[in-house]
This record gives sequence, structure tokens and C-alpha cells, in this order.
Amino acid sequence: VDLLRVQEKELGFYQENLAMIGQYAALLAGFSFANLSSHELSAPEDGLLPYGARLALGLEPGDDPDDQGVLGWSWASWLVQLLSVLHLVTSAVGMVFHLWFMSI
Repeated sequence: VDLLRVQEKELGFYQENLAMIGQYAALLAGFSFANLSSHELSAPEDGLLPYGARLALGLEPGDDPDDQGVLGWSWASWLVQLLSVLHLVTSAVGMVFHLWFMSI
């Protein structure tokens, strides 16, 4: 009888902790979705792929055959794109760490 009570308490303990982790995960998922969906990625003027590569892949090549894609970006375009990717990566890593340490 005592063994059953101990097992019941242990089961209740695990159930409460898992429910708490589930609540934290749902809350964190809501905040992370709001954070990541509100971030607008800006496309550079020259596009991502050169004219020839878009044509070879069967994509709409665009109007300007002199488009260089990534090779034609200015330093400002590179900086904006790198900072956008850095923002998304750090947000995702931060959310994972937050969820991980909240469960401890």
C-alpha cells in the first residue's frame, strides 16, 4: 500500500512537471512565432541569383540580363542580409535555450 502511494506521488510529480513544460512550450511557441513572423526580409535590387542561373533553373529570369545576383550586391545589401539572418538565428537559439533552461 505504501509503495502504491509513493508511485502515485511520483506519477503526480512527473505529470505536473510535464504539464508545466507543455505550458512553457506553448507560450514560448506563441512568442517565437510572433517574433519570427513580424521580421520582414528585404530582397536586394539585384536579386539572389544571376540572370543566367535563373534561366538555367527554369525560373522567371527577369528583365535585365546584366543582373549579377549575389555578386552584384553592395556592401549595404550584404550587411542587411547578414544581420537579418543573424537576427533569425539568435532568436531561434535564444528560444531553444529558454525552453531548455525553464525545464530544469
